[in-house]
Amino acid sequence: MIKKISLLVIMAIGICLLYGGYYTFKQSRDALNWPQTKGQMISSSLTIDHLPKFINSRIIPNRWYGIQVEYEYTVGEGRYSSHRLSFQKGDTRYPKEALAALNKYRSQQEITVYYNPQDRTQAVLEPGAIGDIYFLLILGGFLTFFSLLTLYYQSLEYHCGADSFINQGQAYQNQGKFEEAFVEYTRAIRMNPRFALGYSSRGELYLQQKETLAKMKFFVVGPDGTTILNELIKSGILEEVSPIEVRLKPDIELKQDTVREIAKGDFDEIWAILQQFQKNWDKAIADFNQAIVLDPKNASVYFYLANAYLGKKEYPQAWVNMNKAMDRGFKISLEILKNIEKRGFKRAS
Repeated sequence: MIKKISLLVIMAIGICLLYGGYYTFKQSRDALNWPQTKGQMISSSLTIDHLPKFINSRIIPNRWYGIQVEYEYTVGEGRYSSHRLSFQKGDTRYPKEALAALNKYRSQQEITVYYNPQDRTQAVLEPGAIGDIYFLLILGGFLTFFSLLTLYYQSLEYHCGADSFINQGQAYQNQGKFEEAFVEYTRAIRMNPRFALGYSSRGELYLQQKETLAKMKFFVVGPDGTTILNELIKSGILEEVSPIEVRLKPDIELKQDTVREIAKGDFDEIWAILQQFQKNWDKAIADFNQAIVLDPKNASVYFYLANAYLGKKEYPQAWVNMNKAMDRGFKISLEILKNIEKRGFKRAS
């Protein structure tokens, strides 16, 4: 973020230099066509500008010499004065050049003045002088081009880098390495906080946490000699999905009191195991909502958001987002729709 702000500041400086250089260039060129009148030099003097000491004098001279003038001129019945020699700064590192220019105006009591017919108070002695203006234009153009090019490649780096994190996260997710996948998706989001795919991928990961656990985790023998696994199955909390795995029964509401009654002294251990089934619904919902803010046309995100609300048993919100997914062309199976409709929620006609 700091790097981006610095580049934006550099670009703003470059644009200001370009604008100032172009405006001064135009003024200097336009002054060649201004009407002329006679004027009188009132005073002229040599100026010396000292650069800050921290600037290396071997690279940039720390003394620059210029001329300060004051003259008067008459247009019609009006009498005016000005200090402008030219539209460029005109300073030089060589004192002899400055003294030669100073002597030029000291020796001339009468001078030719170019004045702006639209604003007679604006005048210049040397119109068309544009030497230093080219430097402003070149420097401004370079700073602007450099900052734009760097921002462009930085954005490519963000997207390419974020995409690589997403690809690695999906590979981990397919291998069942959820913790590693979570780290990669989070890296993608941190690299590019406006990357909708990062949020939706992490949201899907929250929904894909463990659905089954090995039976051996529940082989804890209770005080009466029965296994807690069998008691959890009999009570309708767990169901068998294979000879070695069990899962929470669909739509079961896990209550501590019920589990405590079955597990008794082993409650803490068994409750911690059962918690592994619990999905991070709220975190999934937060990620899907952020993905929708960034990419509101993605129909699949609404579907996954609806599934998260289904998991929380917030059926009205689930149906609202199912509708949004279908309105955007997402195909949803009849089984899922009937599962929601049997709870009294139907799609609006």
